[in-house]
Amino acid sequence: MHCAKDYQEIRRLLNEIFAGEIPTRLQVKARAIRDRRTELDLSGNRLSELTGVDQPTINRLENRRLRSATPDKLLALASHLQLELADIAILSKIDWERVRDKTDSLSRVRTLMRPREWTDLRSFFYPARLIEDRDDATHHFTVEAIGDFESTLVALIGIAGQGKSVLLRWLCLKEVERERRIPVFIELRRLGDRTVWDAIVEELADISPGLVAEKVCTSCEIVLLLDAFDEILVERREDVAAQVVSIHKRYPKLQIVVTSRPDSGIVGVPDFFRYAILELQPRDFLPVVQKYATETEAREIAQRVDDCFAKVANVLTTPLLVVLLVLHFRHTKVIPDSTIAFYRDLLDVLVNRHNQSEWGLKRKSVAGLDYAELASVFEALAFSVSRDYGDEPIHRSELQRCMSRSLTNLLRFDRVQPGIALNDVIEITNLIADENGICSYLHRSIREYHAAAFIAGISDTESQRFYTHALVKWKSWSGVLDFLEHLDSKRFLELFQVPEIERLGEPTQENILESYTKVTLFPVSESIVRVAFSDSNTKTFDQFRIGGIVMDYERAIRNVFNSELAEQIMGDLSNSQPVAINLTNEQDAKSTVHLSFEQRIVLCPNTNIQNLVDHANERLSLASGFQVRESEFDV
Repeated sequence: MHCAKDYQEIRRLLNEIFAGEIPTRLQVKARAIRDRRTELDLSGNRLSELTGVDQPTINRLENRRLRSATPDKLLALASHLQLELADIAILSKIDWERVRDKTDSLSRVRTLMRPREWTDLRSFFYPARLIEDRDDATHHFTVEAIGDFESTLVALIGIAGQGKSVLLRWLCLKEVERERRIPVFIELRRLGDRTVWDAIVEELADISPGLVAEKVCTSCEIVLLLDAFDEILVERREDVAAQVVSIHKRYPKLQIVVTSRPDSGIVGVPDFFRYAILELQPRDFLPVVQKYATETEAREIAQRVDDCFAKVANVLTTPLLVVLLVLHFRHTKVIPDSTIAFYRDLLDVLVNRHNQSEWGLKRKSVAGLDYAELASVFEALAFSVSRDYGDEPIHRSELQRCMSRSLTNLLRFDRVQPGIALNDVIEITNLIADENGICSYLHRSIREYHAAAFIAGISDTESQRFYTHALVKWKSWSGVLDFLEHLDSKRFLELFQVPEIERLGEPTQENILESYTKVTLFPVSESIVRVAFSDSNTKTFDQFRIGGIVMDYERAIRNVFNSELAEQIMGDLSNSQPVAINLTNEQDAKSTVHLSFEQRIVLCPNTNIQNLVDHANERLSLASGFQVRESEFDV
């Protein structure tokens, strides 16, 4: 079919396709034309001869330099490519130029490397590996497109810093490239009092006034991307989740993807098919570094990393934390030799990098705080947030109240205005993100380390009160306690670990695992042990530290299980693959102990209690001292 010679036939066919309302131009699926021409082994010149479409136009269409063309030319091309017009052109009323313009803004983000500049996320995106969020899942994969998900209702779960929002934005941009469905991207923190359906309608109207929400949802012309469920106010989460499920039930073929942290409550909604983002593995480290570092920095880091990587590998589990390491190296020219050194230098690196800016600018504290005072304020605030909110995102007004209590009660900095001090902390450190009034630490470990640094500096009296409180509420302070074991080792041992070990020797803790004889192991994810189980009497034991004691997992396994089972477990762990362990009492199949190993087991049997006490006392006698800070302390 030739667009000039067969003009009348082409017009007749176009009238049938468009019911007499033939559009002036149609959006082109460039890749479809290029791939099909290659498949048929047709040269551009030959295709031009057959269709009457000049070769420069064909080249521009294939290379996306020309995004639309007249219907007659496209129908002629389709006929000789043995395709339907719909295979190479968008026949709907979707304005793909408008869609591209709108979604292109999603590619521009602010990063920790350049917090005051917009960066195209495609320049640093690193593919995330996902795994089904269930205990017996073994298969993990790299997602390339939204269509890779098996379900039409997906919850994408990840901790802070793993790049959930970046991944969702990247998938949105890839969907636009395909030009098959309109990605409707909604940041749930901006939902306000609107319903999810209201937001969909408004987004579609912004793309094209002619788009009817009910019609495009029924015909699956859109894909719904909902970002950051965890940033919705707690009191609205249940309702918003119900709205999403209701939309899915009304339009079961409509694909919906929601991102969230694991503790937002969405994992408890059974309708969602959940995928978890896996932690970075050692093999990911250098490729991620190359995304953020200069060529020289990446080469120098690669040359030095073997000496100390193992000591900080357990920290570098998210892209965000790798970015912090690159910043650390950029300003110190060393890779920290321990986890503590990594966090200890972090604030200094981020504060002082402003004073070494390539633009020659210096970021000064508006509140008049010097570096030591700013560090003290940051630590006290981290403690207050850990005590009052934990991992929950906080509205800025609440965070300012936390700052007020920190300045007045903990530091006695009465001269400093809380709002100004909070602004200094956010603007200078860049370790607390403020997204339209919702604030959160870039990673929970940043908050936990600095909260521990604050506790390490309080007086003995206040320390006694904290550790007494932590013996009961250890679960709330778990991450902080891990850091205190190093930062405040003397008092940690004396006031927390020894009392906790002695408590384990009480009769109520005797041999809770001796009846479990059958062991089943299977991989779970790419992080290595947190422990939770119940016995045959349905008595539930807390997530086992027991209490607050942390032990190396190999030592814990050998202490807990008889030698035969211990060797079996250690053999399965020797290949460095994470495992979940099911222990089944053969006399009571319902009695199952489930252990999933993460990095250090938090399990301690009552065996060798005296050895543990002796070991702790030995460490206690060698422990270093600490500095005292006067404050009005309250846990």
